[in-house]
Amino acid sequence: MLLLSSLLPEPVNGARNKNVTTTKDKNSLNSRNARIVKELTEKKDVDKTDKSLIDDLFDINIRKGTTFSDFVPLRQNDFSVRAPMPTQQEINETFLRTKGVFEKILSGKTQNKSSTPLSSQQANRQSYEINYKSTAGDKNGKDRIVKIVQHAADPLQPNTIKAKKVVAPATEDNQTPIFHKTDAGNTEKKVLTKEERDQWNIPAAISSWKNPNGYTIALDKRLRLDARYNKDNTAPYEVNEKLTALSTALEDADRIARDELKQKAELKRKEAEKEIKSKEEKLKLLSAKAREHANLTRNSRYEGSSNDSKELEAERARTLIRKAKTQDIEKDIRTSKMSTSEKLRKLAYSQKRDISEKVILEAAKATKVEQVSYDSRLFSKGANAHSKRSEDQVYDNPLFAEQDIGSLYRPNLNELDKQIQDEDMLNRIKSTKTFDAASTNSGPIEFTEAENAGNKSKTKDNFGIQEKRKE
Repeated sequence: MLLLSSLLPEPVNGARNKNVTTTKDKNSLNSRNARIVKELTEKKDVDKTDKSLIDDLFDINIRKGTTFSDFVPLRQNDFSVRAPMPTQQEINETFLRTKGVFEKILSGKTQNKSSTPLSSQQANRQSYEINYKSTAGDKNGKDRIVKIVQHAADPLQPNTIKAKKVVAPATEDNQTPIFHKTDAGNTEKKVLTKEERDQWNIPAAISSWKNPNGYTIALDKRLRLDARYNKDNTAPYEVNEKLTALSTALEDADRIARDELKQKAELKRKEAEKEIKSKEEKLKLLSAKAREHANLTRNSRYEGSSNDSKELEAERARTLIRKAKTQDIEKDIRTSKMSTSEKLRKLAYSQKRDISEKVILEAAKATKVEQVSYDSRLFSKGANAHSKRSEDQVYDNPLFAEQDIGSLYRPNLNELDKQIQDEDMLNRIKSTKTFDAASTNSGPIEFTEAENAGNKSKTKDNFGIQEKRKE
């Protein structure tokens, strides 16, 4: 029997699914085409058009044994007909299969593929191949196969995409506190156990990008707090035993390195202390040698002939005398420059007498005159302002009416004579040879020719230069 669908044109997207067709479909199409060809070839009247041939074939294959009741739906003919419903087992299987497909799609969308580490087996399992024909350098082309494998990432590398904090929008409704029921009779405070405290403990946040304090965080703790390795984000990541062993080995290596550095620092400190002690011992030896050498030179200086010792003693005595005279002259000069009160105080101290400060302070004051407490000219000036005793009198009163006040600034001739004598004595001492030798030279060093005959004999003319000059 020829079907109507065999005479319809191919669908628009049929070319895409040519390779997808099964062998069963291909066999059915071939049988249909064979029957159509057989019907067309077996017709006796070949002069008819293609349309008439198709109509004849339709009349032969379709209308044969077909009635109007065949086009009426089954529910109209028999209302008791029911479509077969799937069983509960089929429904559950379909539900689980659909759920698995959706979960796979959602997990692929929500999971961060760039940060999820993959093992080599997972990477090879997700790989796929692409077949293509390259025409570069060859006219016919070559078939090439490219295998695409996902790159396996380092599981300890932090995520390159930093998650930003999202602040929840403020709600206008006030938060309603939640009250729990408590026992009215039990008023004592409940003491939490260690297990309960550990359950309420919230670990500190560990950043994968910042470590300003330089804290060392164990790898197992870092992975336990990292939610990327937990698919459901409900439980900590189960760390492999090898990773724990690796972190322990790293900690041991760090501890051993620190111990070695500490030992090196201790050895350096001990070597520095030894070097300092050796230097101190060397300095002590040098100072002892210097003291011994000084004692030897001091002893050798006073050893020698009796004549030398006498000359040294005489020179030392003269030096002491000169020094004593110089001190006496300087003392007299300082005394001459003292004020009268200081001289009196020094004199009293030398005579072992005690003079009060009031007496010493009154030494430089003028003689008190009771009449000088006011100006007497003011009393006589009013009545005798225009009267004169004689024509030769130019002023009203004498110029030096108070002679006692003028005696304050009168020089002391005895003190001046003594000061002049002291200065003459000092100049005479300075003009001696002792002070001339200590004075600085005003010009360059002058050399004089030796007058001794022995020196002349020593200077010999080895090469005869002086004789040649004379010639």
